Amino acid sequence: MSKVHKLALFGTPVKHSLSPQIHQEFASQFGLSIDYELIEVNDEELAQQVSLFFSQGGTGANVTLPHKKNIFEVVDKISERAMEAQAINTLYCDDNHLCGANTDGIGFVTDLSKRC
Repeated sequence: MSKVHKLALFGTPVKHSLSPQIHQEFASQFGLSIDYELIEVNDEELAQQVSLFFSQGGTGANVTLPHKKNIFEVVDKISERAMEAQAINTLYCDDNHLCGANTDGIGFVTDLSKRC
């Protein structure tokens, strides 16, 4: 049996998000099993909920509005792209450190370059 990757989206609101379906489609293309959870959270609970998610086996997470800026206070390491964008939209652990990255720009440019 393959490992199930525990993923999440943190934001407010998130119930409308298509992220679970989109990420499931990507995962299935690569033979990966995922469990993608929508976690609606306010500013005051963000740090606690992110910590809880990763302590319970979370593999990675996405961050959406309104938390892309205030998540900086929660992470241990910040990528150069996230610093340049002044926004974090992706969380992952590396050597027991919570890392924040930004994939918005590169995803947008990659999509445009393939379509144009």
